[in-house]
Amino acid sequence: EVLLICLTNWRQDMTASLKDKKDAAAKKKYEQEVAALRKKELETGEKASLQIAEKMKAKLEADNKKFVVDIWMQTTRENLAKRKEEAAKQKQSDELAAIKRKELEKAEKASVSMANKMYKKVWDEVLLICLTNWRQDTMARLKDKKDAAAKKKYEQE
Repeated sequence: EVLLICLTNWRQDMTASLKDKKDAAAKKKYEQEVAALRKKELETGEKASLQIAEKMKAKLEADNKKFVVDIWMQTTRENLAKRKEEAAKQKQSDELAAIKRKELEKAEKASVSMANKMYKKVWDEVLLICLTNWRQDTMARLKDKKDAAAKKKYEQE
């Protein structure tokens, strides 16, 4: 009976020891699994964080590119509008200068024409006076010659 008690106690101790070892192994395995899950979760979290960071970086880069392109396009449109406005002003200025030049040429032609007409009128008047005086002088000489010839003829008769 002592042997039975000893064996029973030994068996109980062994069963308890085995149970403690199994429990310790299960606990260790559980802790390892939890640690692995935590590690995996951390890695997954890091991957997710990295993916989120990469997406945010890509979005930020896209936003920056869009901002730069929008500013560039706005500046380009403004410069184009400015150049068109300057070209229109230059064209208007050129057209106005051409109109002024034509008006000046027209006024100059009119003044030259008027000056020529006045010169011709004065010249015609001077010529008329000269010719009238010459005619009167010639007529007076002819009359004087006729009178002298008639007087001579009368004296000879």
